[in-house]
Amino acid sequence: MATPKVSVDFSRYSDSELVPKAQSIVTNLTGNTNYTTPTPTLASVTTAINAFSAALAKAETGNSNDTLDKNQKRKILTDLLVNLGYYVQLNGKNDARIMGTSGYDLQKERSTIGILAKPENLKLDPKVGAIKISVDVVKGASSYNFNYTPMPVTPESVWLVQSSTSKSTLIENLTSGVQYAFQVCGVGSNPTRVYSNMVNCFVL
Repeated sequence: MATPKVSVDFSRYSDSELVPKAQSIVTNLTGNTNYTTPTPTLASVTTAINAFSAALAKAETGNSNDTLDKNQKRKILTDLLVNLGYYVQLNGKNDARIMGTSGYDLQKERSTIGILAKPENLKLDPKVGAIKISVDVVKGASSYNFNYTPMPVTPESVWLVQSSTSKSTLIENLTSGVQYAFQVCGVGSNPTRVYSNMVNCFVL
């Protein structure tokens, strides 16, 4: 099992969400026997919460300078929360239960996707000197390899590869009137490649 880690990413919280989240952390760490010497202090975090909360209220009906002040005070607060999160991590004894008492969220474990599924529904749209090729989305694929070679396919055939982060691509500079074979595979963290069924098509 992976070592639990405290999440110190506060960018996902809106201004209005950050205040109660920060207050919850202070509440959970106050008198917490697992974390007896919070660094930075809870008093300094509380001061930053109050300052940001006041600046937020002012910015709602204020001018651009009030917004800049609110943003500055948000950064001060989030910097303190990040450093406090590091303290929680270091003193959490690698125990998710203990870290969970702090009020901080824990990072989600990344799941291993493994070998990607076989691409399905390969479609070819012939153009003049080109072929547009597409497949259904392959879950977990970061990109796709589009392989092609002139017919007939033999053990000596040389497959050319065009990669794309999209599930479709346009393969150009093909010879008009020539029939080509096409296959597609999804590319992920696992080195094993599973190819679609081979489909043939003439180029216009």
